[in-house]
Amino acid sequence: HVAMANAIARQLATIGMAPTVQAVGFDGLVKDFLAPRKFQIALLDWDEPGSDPDPYPLWHSSQATADGLNFSNWKNPQADEQLEIGRKNTDLGVRKTAYSQFQTLFAADLPALLLFHPVYEYAVADSIQNVSLPDSIHPWDRFATEAQWYIKTKPVSPLFG
Repeated sequence: HVAMANAIARQLATIGMAPTVQAVGFDGLVKDFLAPRKFQIALLDWDEPGSDPDPYPLWHSSQATADGLNFSNWKNPQADEQLEIGRKNTDLGVRKTAYSQFQTLFAADLPALLLFHPVYEYAVADSIQNVSLPDSIHPWDRFATEAQWYIKTKPVSPLFG
């Protein structure tokens, strides 16, 4: 992360900014900078707990408090409404529409610049059958269907028949 922060700092310097990179651990970053909102730019990675990423804690206006995780203090009532709709519904179509509208509002206001989201790809030997890799949030998600995997075998005639 330090190398990435330094690269970003160099790029910002080309447009007249003079950022200072200060490497701190995650706990120190949250306690000393993010929670008290004492930063102009912060570089951090966020690992969503669970398999259903919920942007509500990071971006809903109600979370722009000393105890909340909306560290940028972004407040947008229309975005809040879409987050609430997405969070309360089990219908995937409704959720997809709500989160898509949220993303449009987020992109218009740009309270944070999201640099990347990891994509996990795995090679599987041809001998392993019935492999179905689910959409992954975490690297270990690739094993969610492991119980259904098998290796091709040849039928063996019974010894006693």
